[in-house]
Amino acid sequence: MSMMGGTGRTPQNVGETVARYGDYESAQKAVSRLIEAEIPAREISIVWAGLKAVEMVTGRMGYARAAWSGALNGAFLGLMFGAIFTLLSPTLSIQVLLGCLLVGVAIGMLMQILTYSLTRRRRDYTSITAPIADHYEIAVSGSHVSSARRVLGGGDRPAGPQAAAPAAPACGPSSQEPPRYGIRIDDRPVAHPHASAAAPGAAGAARSAGRGACRAPPRSPGRRPRAGRRGRGRGGAGGREPRAAARGRGPGRRRGRRRAPGGRRADRSRVTDEERIRVPVALPAGRVEIGAAWSGPRDAAQTVVIAHGAGSGMDHPFLRGFAAGLNDLGVRTLRFEFPYVAAGRRMPGPAAHAILAWRAALAEARSRAERVWACGKSYGGRMASMVAAEGDADVEGLVYLGYPLHPPGRPDKPRTEHLPRVVPPQLFVEGENDPFVDPHAQLEEAVAACRDARIAWVAGAGHSFEVKGARRPADEIGRGLAPLVADFVLTA
Repeated sequence: MSMMGGTGRTPQNVGETVARYGDYESAQKAVSRLIEAEIPAREISIVWAGLKAVEMVTGRMGYARAAWSGALNGAFLGLMFGAIFTLLSPTLSIQVLLGCLLVGVAIGMLMQILTYSLTRRRRDYTSITAPIADHYEIAVSGSHVSSARRVLGGGDRPAGPQAAAPAAPACGPSSQEPPRYGIRIDDRPVAHPHASAAAPGAAGAARSAGRGACRAPPRSPGRRPRAGRRGRGRGGAGGREPRAAARGRGPGRRRGRRRAPGGRRADRSRVTDEERIRVPVALPAGRVEIGAAWSGPRDAAQTVVIAHGAGSGMDHPFLRGFAAGLNDLGVRTLRFEFPYVAAGRRMPGPAAHAILAWRAALAEARSRAERVWACGKSYGGRMASMVAAEGDADVEGLVYLGYPLHPPGRPDKPRTEHLPRVVPPQLFVEGENDPFVDPHAQLEEAVAACRDARIAWVAGAGHSFEVKGARRPADEIGRGLAPLVADFVLTA
């Protein structure tokens, strides 16, 4: 049993489950694979789920068997005492050692026979007891959850009703009551992102109207209209009118046009193929180049720059699906990688390197677009917020897909001190079961201290927006979040 001191883990909080195995030997091999993949050993745990003890009967107990068992135990004790006497007095003869052996045998037999005579009516058998588990879970804490999942691939036992341990209470608000701050959306394909939002200042905030529905985050009461957009009509308590209604289009118009998920028309002819480029970054040690990829309509009014998380790269299926969803909704995207990924390393480098990479990626985006937004998954979003807090991010706003508020299980180490210095609007898209934002009140307090920020809670989702019992491909999960972010970008 290993010690946990200094790692921030406790038996009640060992991190997030990344794989399940049906036998202990497979779980041990999985730990070895994680260590070979440079996942810190101190962040890995094996959880014995469905633990029970099995007592296996090995034989029937009688006086003869009790005497034999006692003789063996007594012989061991006699030899031990005889050896001690021999070492203390080397001049003693071998007869002393043999005498100790015989005395030990006699005492052992006597004690065992006496014990059996007292208990034989209650226990007339011999047995051995061993603990076993229904299955074994590999849990990883810290920022290496995604990397661990990629290495293990989920294990040999799928997460289902038969394999999963008893579900713990969700860390967020229940699905039957609205969250205290922000909105809740279901992690399903979004039907219409322009559903009217609750009026700003209402108690709490709006919930989604039902399964598969999504609402745009409510605008902050004190937010000023952007230059060039004043005087546009707004309809209803929800704010801006839907564009089709504002232009006088009836519900039956353009019935033959194909519409993208989220209600907007998907003009496939305007979506360009992916363009791979290299972006120079001036690091303290010298100039390097990082990979980046443009995609989406060239004449798009809005461009979103997307950064990956610490355990993945810019070509992770989640980010590719997310970018493709934005492209279908008329938003151009630029995905890029951090210098440590370009150098072939698995662990993030200094934060200063990531900040320089963000500045270079934003400069590349501004060279081709006028309105630029910053978006990052987990670590990538936190680095974007640090750039914005320094005043170096000339962006329209920021979107965080799973902001890592603190390390899992360590709310005493928040990463929020710089957030109030961020001037552009901020949208936090968070899973209700994300261990990086537990407790929710801590994130709500940080968002309330910001100038213009809001939260969109994804019901039942974890840090990668996965939902237990509803397994979906990563690209589909990423694409499902695109309408929410597109609505935030296109209605700003």
